[in-house]
Amino acid sequence: MPKGFGQPTGNQRQGKTAREFSEKILQTTSYRKEDREKVYQLLDENQEKLTDAFADLIREQADLSLRRGSPREKQKYAARLHSFAM
Repeated sequence: MPKGFGQPTGNQRQGKTAREFSEKILQTTSYRKEDREKVYQLLDENQEKLTDAFADLIREQADLSLRRGSPREKQKYAARLHSFAM
């Protein structure tokens, strides 16, 4: 089987899970109080995923999204990041 195909390894599966988790958090993030409570609940339920590698992943996703997106997408992503950081 060609390289890069087949069953994901543990690290690949873990990376996908971390990416999915970070996307879910940023999608849930907003300035509304009830959304903040949902984010806090997600973070609480997934504390094992909150590692230095997760922080690096968020930074890498932000870098890519802010370089590649349309001006509107960049603005929305930056607003979500800002809200998450608050």
